[in-house]
Amino acid sequence: MGSKNALPDISADNDLPPLVKPGIYELAFVDYKTARMFRGKAEKLIMNFRIITFGEYFETELSRYYNVKQIIGKPQRFGCFKPSQKGAFLREYMTLFTGRVNRLDRIPMSYFEKAIINGRVETVTRAQGRNIPTELQYSVITELRRVK
Repeated sequence: MGSKNALPDISADNDLPPLVKPGIYELAFVDYKTARMFRGKAEKLIMNFRIITFGEYFETELSRYYNVKQIIGKPQRFGCFKPSQKGAFLREYMTLFTGRVNRLDRIPMSYFEKAIINGRVETVTRAQGRNIPTELQYSVITELRRVK
């Protein structure tokens, strides 16, 4: 047992979001949810994907975060939302799945279920204008590029 004033060993590996090497990966859709973040000031769509590129990060789950214009109903898994006409979600969606969307509040998310998508993964190194310690940095999907 250590001395009374020794700092405890802190291990948060299982609680932290994953950290993978930045790059382009093949992704398979897992699910999505709607959420209100930052004390309810930001309505978000959070899409979860699994890396299916064979290698060190195979089966690692990562998220892609989008701002949305409105959450319809309560925030939840597979919740309803309305994206902005000029936002990243609608632009990426239309790049991946060509065609016309008639109503922004009824976009078919089922197209993601069978698609293998190339996505860009980057490391989050700053939050709220401050650097994140290396041990707490994590990866997110920053762009869904194309359907393979």
